Amino acid sequence: MIQVLLVDEQAVVRQGLRMRLALEPDLEIVGAARSSEEALGMARTITPDIVVMDIDMPGVDGFQAIRQMRDAMPGAAVIVLTLREGKDVRAQALQAGALAFIEKQGGAEPLLLEIRRLAAGVADEGRSG
Repeated sequence: MIQVLLVDEQAVVRQGLRMRLALEPDLEIVGAARSSEEALGMARTITPDIVVMDIDMPGVDGFQAIRQMRDAMPGAAVIVLTLREGKDVRAQALQAGALAFIEKQGGAEPLLLEIRRLAAGVADEGRSG
């Protein structure tokens, strides 16, 4: 079972992701947070395989949040799921420690592919959907 932590400030996005990912028999949502600070607090009690997070949230800068997430949950692969587009944003996210960058406009399939790829231990930095 692949354990996933969702981090997005918008409740409707968290709920939608939770509902969609719950349809997958090999995925388990172990937590959902509205900020990186809340997610970091969860690091004391959960150890997800995958963290799916937006980089546009109040509080800590999104790229700093990726670094903090990697420090707090070193065994977890971070996937950025965002509305932001562009090679510069993707490069910054990957440089900060994300292993995949997915645009929200792409639907669920690219996200599911990356979750499974990273959970299988296939590191291919720079890949995005």
